[in-house]
Amino acid sequence: IHHGECIGGIASTHMRRYHLFGDLMSVVEVLESTGALSRVQISRACKAKVEQEFEEDGPLENEMEVVGFREREDALVTSKGEEHSYDEVGGRTFLVDFIDELPPEPPLLPL
Repeated sequence: IHHGECIGGIASTHMRRYHLFGDLMSVVEVLESTGALSRVQISRACKAKVEQEFEEDGPLENEMEVVGFREREDALVTSKGEEHSYDEVGGRTFLVDFIDELPPEPPLLPL
C-alpha cells in the first residue's frame, strides 16, 4: 500500500479503459510484486500518513486494530527472482502488525 499523487485518465480509442499514471504506480507495482506472503506491506509514505491520521483522529470504529509497523530488512525480491532497490519505493518498507495476527507466545520449556 502506498500514499501519493497520480494522474488518471481514459486511454485508447478502440477499447477505452481508465488508467492511472505516475510514480505512485511504479511504487505500487514494486510493493505488490515483492510483498511478503499473507502480510500487508506499506511504503514509508503510507506509514507516515497512517500515523498522522491515527494521531489526529484515532482509529476508526470497526477497523482492524493496528499494533505497529515492522521495518523490512530483507531484500525486495519478486516471485520470479527479480531484485528491487528500496530507493524505488522511497526507502525501507514496513509490514503491518494487526492485533489478531500477533504470533502466539512461545511455549515455556521445562527446567
